[in-house]
Amino acid sequence: MLKNITLSLMTLVVLVLVNTKGYSQEPYSYSDDFESYDVGAYLAKSSDVWTTWSGNEGGAEDAKISDTQANSGTKSVYLKSTSANGGPTDLVFPMPQLYDKGKVEFNTKVFVDENKGGYFNFQGAANIGGAWTIDVYFVDNGNFFVLENGNSTLAAAGTYPTAQWFDLTIIADLTINNWMVKINDETIGTFSTVINKISFIDFYPVNGSSVGGNGQASYYFDDFNIVYTPFQPKQTDGAILEVLATKNGLTGQESNIAGQLINVGLDIIKSFTVDWKYGNSTGSQSFDDLSIATLERYDFSFDDKFTLIEGDNDLSLQISSINGGSDNNADNDVKNTTITAVTPAPNKMVVGEELTGTWCGWCPRGAVALDYMSKKYPGYFQGIAVHGGDPMQVDDYLSGITATMKSITGENPGYPNLASMRSAVMDPASVEISFLERIQEAPAATLMTGADYDETSRNLSLSVSTGFINDDAKKYKVTVVLIENGVTGTGSQWAQANYYSHQSQNRPLVGAGHDWQAEPNPVPASDMVYNHVGRANLGGYKGVALSDSHNAGEVEVINFTYTIPDNINTDNVEFVAMILNPDGTVNNASTTTFAEALENGFVVTTTELENLVKVYPNPIKDNLNIELSNNENSLLEIYNIQGIKVFKQKLNHSNTSVDVSSLEEGMYILHIYSNNEQIVNKKLVILR
Repeated sequence: MLKNITLSLMTLVVLVLVNTKGYSQEPYSYSDDFESYDVGAYLAKSSDVWTTWSGNEGGAEDAKISDTQANSGTKSVYLKSTSANGGPTDLVFPMPQLYDKGKVEFNTKVFVDENKGGYFNFQGAANIGGAWTIDVYFVDNGNFFVLENGNSTLAAAGTYPTAQWFDLTIIADLTINNWMVKINDETIGTFSTVINKISFIDFYPVNGSSVGGNGQASYYFDDFNIVYTPFQPKQTDGAILEVLATKNGLTGQESNIAGQLINVGLDIIKSFTVDWKYGNSTGSQSFDDLSIATLERYDFSFDDKFTLIEGDNDLSLQISSINGGSDNNADNDVKNTTITAVTPAPNKMVVGEELTGTWCGWCPRGAVALDYMSKKYPGYFQGIAVHGGDPMQVDDYLSGITATMKSITGENPGYPNLASMRSAVMDPASVEISFLERIQEAPAATLMTGADYDETSRNLSLSVSTGFINDDAKKYKVTVVLIENGVTGTGSQWAQANYYSHQSQNRPLVGAGHDWQAEPNPVPASDMVYNHVGRANLGGYKGVALSDSHNAGEVEVINFTYTIPDNINTDNVEFVAMILNPDGTVNNASTTTFAEALENGFVVTTTELENLVKVYPNPIKDNLNIELSNNENSLLEIYNIQGIKVFKQKLNHSNTSVDVSSLEEGMYILHIYSNNEQIVNKKLVILR
């Protein structure tokens, strides 16, 4: 079963394993080539090992034996679904017990039909549905993903061959939390997991849009093998259990370095030294005065930091000494994690609009995702919480984003759900994957927001100056979302439903100011503060049209007016300006605080400028004529294409001739200010 798809199924907990303590677990192995079953037979009903999620064998959850495809012999197991949410097949292989140490080696052969996908997961609790250790996705486009920590964190990614059999291997050394995934003997990734346990393997046909799937699942597996080897400690043996650093990021960002050591030997560890390496950067640090017993863990952190470099690069931690000497097992002294860093396109921002509601028990993970992204990628990512069914709902915004999501997926969106740049829909927990792709895409234009505000009437005048980077003949639009942070309220409608609570599904989730597992269900309104809340959509969801074409360096201004309601605190307001592509997707965005917008100043529209100011000729040779509609003192500034100011002159009359013969031939940007507000921003060409 795929995590969180159907809540009702999660209550049908009928499979229970006994967790054994200590390290006396017995060796175990199982293999099945499915040749002993009849074609068309239900596997769980025919087997004394396999079962289903609910325990109802021989029905919709059971999988049938097929002879359409086979890796060896003539038979395999077939799973199919045409629902975007997957199912109803939900085939389960139960391990003899819950394993939390020792080594599990899993291998099977997989065949995914052309333009179809597939999925399975490893469970990590004694009760099925209690914890998702890893989620494995085969997407119809050939992408392969492994997510961990309850389907929330990308652990490994690669590709697989479609419409042909391939070998899949997963090796989990649970004692030191070291996982490896291979396809056709090629390592796709190594990683550690938050839930480092294995109890069930659950095969569930789904190919959801959250990972880029088309909603169609169809796959086979054959030659199923699993081997368990118990933990056997050596005399002196320390192991790096985890490397704790950012797994993804932007070039130039800094990351802390930390890790976790486990004593997998019999001797007490009193001291150890760890070396680190990332690219050409290295360091070392010793940790003393310790007393780490067998199977005890110790968290450590370095004083050093490192700077992310572009591409996929390994951060390596290596134990160089234990108790002043070496240990008995060098194989677990080194732990690597691959860090992916991308270089953002200049002036690019990615927007994620998330469907949420106070009534939605799974929506806390959306708040956690937006909080995480806004803190990790300030100035590059902007999350917007689009509320539905609660006091923060904005009707036209809600209907707009809902229609967009439905047009992408073909189905009414569930909660929580997130639209990245209005072009892809995903679970909010997966937004970082999409962000790292889209932040590299060059934008068509930059956006600058300015404002004028009357505190008495609360009337707001807003301007968005759109500066085009290249010649462009596309029909763009501009819209602005007013968001507010620190939103609170009283009453039951402001309390946040919380299925992660120990009072409900008891799932680990930390972020956005809460340990959600420790919180009640619901979280009282008095303890809730809502951020990134979409409060108004200026210009409408679909935006206001710009001119049909633009030259490189040209700036077009759009104005908006809005009366800010009394219940919105302007100190917590931000403006998210977006330029929309002709198909309605977001091309680029910018975020401006209320104070920054006032400082930038309100700029009148291009149409109004034509009535206020005339600048001619253009191109010019030596003299520039400027006609102003008023006699107020104004200021002329001219910048070269490098952004350097090369000319400045006061304009004291309504009609002025300006000598620019000192400037060389070329293209310039002309600014005119009146009463300290910019009223003209346009390209100027000098030809001689």
